[in-house]
Amino acid sequence: MSGSLNSRQVRYIIASVFNTIFGYAAIVFLHALLYPAYNMIVVGVLANILGITVSFSTYRIFVFMSNGNWLIEYLRCYMVYGGVALISIVGLWLLVDVLGLSVWLAPLIITPVCFIASYVSHSKFTFRQKLLPDAPSQTNSDA
Repeated sequence: MSGSLNSRQVRYIIASVFNTIFGYAAIVFLHALLYPAYNMIVVGVLANILGITVSFSTYRIFVFMSNGNWLIEYLRCYMVYGGVALISIVGLWLLVDVLGLSVWLAPLIITPVCFIASYVSHSKFTFRQKLLPDAPSQTNSDA
């Protein structure tokens, strides 16, 4: 690849934009539907479960076109998002509390890091394809 995006990376960007909009809409919708009967923690947990499930589906079907075991991939997806959340939380803490950056600037720095970490993790872990053994090589024999 000569520095340009390949089609899977472009599909990942498209899916990520969709997933981000969906996740935002899920929070707003669930808040309107459930709050104040249920607090924001409940709303946030439900929105995250819904958002991760939709993200998993778009990445599995549209981006990585996986035909692996969906349950294993779904659980791996949660592991990736847990790791990305950890990167985000620690990164924001370092940028805002330790380095004193603005809370408005810090997410602009940490989001691309999380985006790249998520892509690499999904491609290498969540939706990794098992390599098939090479076909036996045919040798030329002059018999």
